Amino acid sequence: MPQTNSLRDRLPRDGVRAICHSFFYTFFCFALHCPSPVFAQAIQAQSGSRLLERVEVPVRLDYPLLEQLLVAQLYSGPEQTVDLLGGTRGCNSIVLSEPSLGQSSGQLEVQSKLRASIGFGVPGACTGLLNIAGRIRVTGQPDIRRNGTAIGFVPSRVVLLDTSGETINNATLQALADSSVRQILERYELNLGPQLKSVGSLLPDVLPRHTRNQVEQLLETVRIERLAIQAETLDATIGLTIESTGAPSTAERALTDAELKTWEERWQLMDSLLVLTVKHY
Repeated sequence: MPQTNSLRDRLPRDGVRAICHSFFYTFFCFALHCPSPVFAQAIQAQSGSRLLERVEVPVRLDYPLLEQLLVAQLYSGPEQTVDLLGGTRGCNSIVLSEPSLGQSSGQLEVQSKLRASIGFGVPGACTGLLNIAGRIRVTGQPDIRRNGTAIGFVPSRVVLLDTSGETINNATLQALADSSVRQILERYELNLGPQLKSVGSLLPDVLPRHTRNQVEQLLETVRIERLAIQAETLDATIGLTIESTGAPSTAERALTDAELKTWEERWQLMDSLLVLTVKHY
């Protein structure tokens, strides 16, 4: 019986789930004034008679997770391939396979195996056919999309290499590959919008002193604000603005055993919700 729960199958869903846990745990800790292991930064600002606190939550995106999302979104052909020309360019064909995603010299880098055929004529009657094998190397920068709720990739340089690692000097192939791979890779996107919005149903429990209007305004401020390429991860900073309601007038008592049990049950419900919200990955 084939294995259905391999690391390869679990990685995208578990990775996005980990992202959500990191963000939600830090946010809840801030809301409940408990210690946070990832050090959310709160910045206070006065707005009229309101005291606003801007919270910044760091989230680390592992490159293996981003690579698996790349495969799932773009390399959907047989044996995880993508046809750059879509089979519509007559005797020309450029097929990529076995992608890897990481960083190089401060940029994101996507590498794939390259198999190309360049010729003239019509399918079945091609002349001057040139078959090329090697690798394609695309570097670029991540960008923030969808009003701060998604992360994409903007290619800046496309390099074709032969099997020995030398640059392929073929103007026709370079022009075809350059324009096609840019259009395809620009479609790559990690959309955290559904996960960020799903926290809305849980906020009343952790922000009991806030009105529904305040909670709705808070949700409108959740944004990916900054991206930083690191050696092992792509680091994102998620920000949100909380309106302070002031410190409680008296120290709050410790939770009873029954209250702790109730909180644990709610946490388990939240965990189940997170699993459901990332199933599409």
